[in-house]
Parts: sequence; structure tokens; C-alpha cells
Amino acid sequence: MRKRYLIVLIICLAAATAYFYLGARRNYRDFAVIHNGNTVSIIAIDNRGASLMDVDGDSIRRNKLLLAGDFSQCWAAYHKDRYVAALSSGNALSLVDTGGTIIDTLRLNNDRKIVDLCFYPSASQAEMLFIITGDSGEWYGDHIAGYSMTDRLNPVYSKDMADYSPWRIQTADVDGDGAREISIGVYKTARLHPVMAKRPFIYCWDGEGLRPRWLGSRLSRPFTEYVFGDLDGDGKDEIIAVEVLKDGQNIVQCYGWTGFGFQGLAEGVPAQAYEGIRAVDAGIAEGRGVLVRYRDGGSCGIRIFSYKDGKLEAVHSIEGIDALRFDGAGGRLFYLEKGSISVSNL
Repeated sequence: MRKRYLIVLIICLAAATAYFYLGARRNYRDFAVIHNGNTVSIIAIDNRGASLMDVDGDSIRRNKLLLAGDFSQCWAAYHKDRYVAALSSGNALSLVDTGGTIIDTLRLNNDRKIVDLCFYPSASQAEMLFIITGDSGEWYGDHIAGYSMTDRLNPVYSKDMADYSPWRIQTADVDGDGAREISIGVYKTARLHPVMAKRPFIYCWDGEGLRPRWLGSRLSRPFTEYVFGDLDGDGKDEIIAVEVLKDGQNIVQCYGWTGFGFQGLAEGVPAQAYEGIRAVDAGIAEGRGVLVRYRDGGSCGIRIFSYKDGKLEAVHSIEGIDALRFDGAGGRLFYLEKGSISVSNL
């Protein structure tokens, strides 16, 4: 009898240890860096839901669970003097603040999914949230919806984009006038280039609809991904794209707005295995930086290019990185590696 109790006790202790270990260990999928004055925090998602994490120097500590759920991606935005997180889960999107209060939840039909989204700040109107949606079995989207972010998400704009196959939406100030444009990455033909290709279209939001600003036929070469960032410090956001050369290699190319379109500014040394740009920000390696996610065989990571005097130069690489965010104010890199979030000072 005593032996039986001992076996039961060992099993219970093992189960308790396993429960404690699995409960304490979190396999994070995605995260966003948020600011509140001089305080930097992280909103991260794992198999349990979205959590708020405190950042103190190079230490990251989980604060609390904001919202339970099976989320796949998260974004951060500043809304009505507070930070909110947008959390996507298949066909649903939830907005939650850092106190854990759910602002609103948007649900699509079961056969639909969220392809991409962006927040559009406005000084004269309520902030906007633009979402590309599409069929769950397709890579490209077919519809764009705009929501006014007041006390909840109020639908104010809807556009059928099936002929454009949109896949990316983001904001930028390409001309430096202080008003941000909206760029939609599309996959379609153009009148002057009648082949299917990815194209970065530029629109202006006039409060009622998207007005075309630049619907250029293409960049210099076919590209796989693009983002915006003010690389030369002139107050205008440049396009930074990963382009495909004729021999199959990839190159990082930068373009500046000329008033009528974009003109090439600088390019990096061709190198195989660039999978796509992950982020662009200022303050890396004595200048402005381009963060490029790459894949080389079975490994992946982040390669950092510094922009200076019209040139892009690779200055740093971090291997094994799944996701990365840059803290422009603090000059730190937050990165996701094998389910854990770490911080690095460059």
C-alpha cells in the first residue's frame, strides 16, 4: 500500500512539474512594440492569447494576459490617446487596449480572411482602420474596407478590388507635406506593362474614398516585397523594395518621390536568399537602416543595411530570427527567436 501511495505521489509531482513548466513556458508567435511616454512595452501573442509585457532595459517580463484566444498576428496603434492592439484570428479581428478592455471585434464570414491591415492617423478626423480581405483559400485579397475608429469600428468605406488582387496596405508620407498617403500593393497588369506583376499603387484618403495619387506601371524590376521609410532624413518616405534580378538573385533598391513618380536612389549588393523586407526604421548603424528578412538554405534571419551618402551597405546580421521590431526612440531591436522575445542594443 505504501509503495502504491509513493507511485501516486511521484506521478502527481511529475504532473505538477510538467504543468508548471508548460504553463510558464510560452511559445510566442508575433508581437508589437508600443510606447507610452518614456515607457516601452510589448503586446505578444502565444497559444493562450495576447499578453502585455513590460520592458526594463534588456529585461522583458510578462505583465498580464490581455485577451484569451487563438491569434495569429498582432499590430499596435495609437488611438484616442491610448495604445490599442489589433489581434487577428482567422476571420476575426479584435481591438483591445493595454488594460485588457475590448474596444470592438470585427467578424467576417467563415470563408473569408484578413489579408493585411493598416492604421491611418488623421489630425482632423477620427483615426481609420483599413483592411484587405479575401477568400480563405486564396493568397491575394479582393476587397478593401475602411472603418472609423471612434468608440467602436464604424464601417465608412467599401471597395471591390477583385480586379486588383491586393496583398499589402500601408501608410506613408511620400511628399513630406505631413498628410499620409495609403499604398496598396496589387497584382495585376498595367496599360504600359501588360503582364501580371506586383505594383505599389499610391492613394490619398479624402475622408470619403481613396483617390488615386500614383498608379505607376512598376518599379525598375519585379519585386517581392516593399515598405516605406524616410532613409535620407528629408521628411519624405522612400520606397524600399526587394527586387528580383535576371539571374534570380535579389537586391534591395530604394526609390524617392519626384512629384510625378518614384526615382531610384540607391541599391545594395546583390545577394541570394532575401525573402522580403520585414521593417524599415531610422537610427541603425550611424544612419538610417533597412531590415531585410532573409532565408539561406534551412536558416533564416535579419540582415541590416545602413543608408548613408546614397549607398546601402550591409552592416549586421542576426541568424535564426522569426520576427523583428525596431524601437526608433531607444535604438533597440526586439526579436522573436524560437518562440522567445529578446532585446538587443545596436
